[in-house]
Amino acid sequence: MTRIMGIMAVIMVALALGACMPGTGGQEITQADNGKTIEVNQGSEVKVVLVSNPTTGYSWQVAEVDAKVLQQVGEAQFKADSDAIGAGGKETLTFKAAGAGQTTLKMEYKRPWETDVAAAETFVVTIVVK
Repeated sequence: MTRIMGIMAVIMVALALGACMPGTGGQEITQADNGKTIEVNQGSEVKVVLVSNPTTGYSWQVAEVDAKVLQQVGEAQFKADSDAIGAGGKETLTFKAAGAGQTTLKMEYKRPWETDVAAAETFVVTIVVK
């Protein structure tokens, strides 16, 4: 029993130290960052969290990005602000800082099937990957 407690203590210390160590980390970007330049480390994760309501047919879509610098990982995820039917919430798109450089990340809030209609909103940030 003492041996198991010792092993558990070593594991807990290792986990605590790992949480304190600098790493590639991640960054969350929101509407407040629109128009800004964001610096991130290569290999880090960038989450773009924007207000959305997919029940209206609208969603955030990537309109411009250099995939050599910033690559989308998976599909957008939506989390409603409440359990009410048709509730709005936040849409999260995750990217990986793939290579050193700079890119414009332009996103448009629109209905994907409306190709001849201007976006209801546009979100633009400059991402600098070091």
